[in-house]
Amino acid sequence: MRLVYIVIVFLLLASTGCSSIEKCIYLKPIGKNNNWIVQRNKHYRGYYDEITHYYFACDSLSSIRVSFTNRVRPILIGPLIIPIFPMFSFKTETFQISISIKTYNDTDLVTLSKDIHIKINDSLSFFPYKTILDNSQKKWNEESHKSICDNKSKTNNYLRILYRYKVNPNKINNITISFDQAINKRLSSNYKSLNLKRRNRLHYNAWFFPASYE
Repeated sequence: MRLVYIVIVFLLLASTGCSSIEKCIYLKPIGKNNNWIVQRNKHYRGYYDEITHYYFACDSLSSIRVSFTNRVRPILIGPLIIPIFPMFSFKTETFQISISIKTYNDTDLVTLSKDIHIKINDSLSFFPYKTILDNSQKKWNEESHKSICDNKSKTNNYLRILYRYKVNPNKINNITISFDQAINKRLSSNYKSLNLKRRNRLHYNAWFFPASYE
């Protein structure tokens, strides 16, 4: 009787849960990391999630967090444990770069944003079709920026810049984000360039419930 019960439970789980294998485009720092810290997204669940890693730089008066979205593409999907069906997904032409700044005193986000420069595939010809500046000091900004930097920085203002590009993420090979001397002067910091090169990784998710992603 117990065996029958176990079989029924297993069948129910197999019919409601799914498994997947997806390709994640991990952007790996190249050369000297210039004191940038790579931190895995602890809440990454695969498949519908889009952020696998965060990139932090810290000092005593400020910190910067960089993240990239729309970089995960499912390859196989299937029942519990065994993803066996090819997943045909539409190619996305949207890539997003989020830069958030924790600062002790400077909240002039418009001026700060002018001193940040992004180069994609060693070219300056990629321009965002939309840039969003957010200095609303929302609580979720504070929560999303929690990191190892919190133990190193005396900060209380949360600023965010979101760049949206019309480019297929799978066409991106490298990214460089640099900070002018002017922004370092305003933040009383010495942030170096973040140089990243694309690496493809496969992520296996043995069991998830699609409804939990809605």
